Amino acid sequence: MTNPSGADSDLQVRLPIVVVDSTGDIELLHTLEEAGVFLEWQDVEAGEYVAYDAEGRLVELSVHRGKRPVLWGLLDLSIKPPVVIVTGAEEKPTHRAELVKALVRFLEACRQPLTSDESQHLEHLLAMVMKLKWRQRL
Repeated sequence: MTNPSGADSDLQVRLPIVVVDSTGDIELLHTLEEAGVFLEWQDVEAGEYVAYDAEGRLVELSVHRGKRPVLWGLLDLSIKPPVVIVTGAEEKPTHRAELVKALVRFLEACRQPLTSDESQHLEHLLAMVMKLKWRQRL
């Protein structure tokens, strides 16, 4: 089933969605709809992002273009700007280790101290990134 934003409401994902861009920067999406707000459709098409759910499932991002037929159906005309939507996710979280590495790299780049024990726990790393991102928004 698809909701009005185009995101699949039956997806089995655990929020937040962690989006890692090609530079290693991280954006946290706390709803599926935030993909259309915080992510650039051009970057999605260019493969600039890798997205994971909070358990390490690889999440698929797509670009949705609203179109309507014109000239008796010979052409499709875009009726709104393209929007990024979450369209799929792995059934099992097989990318947990990749997500942990991305979070550790991000926290180290932000000069956040980590013990070797902390760098192994996904939930702890996510909490640290959420806290850091929250402070950056203030």
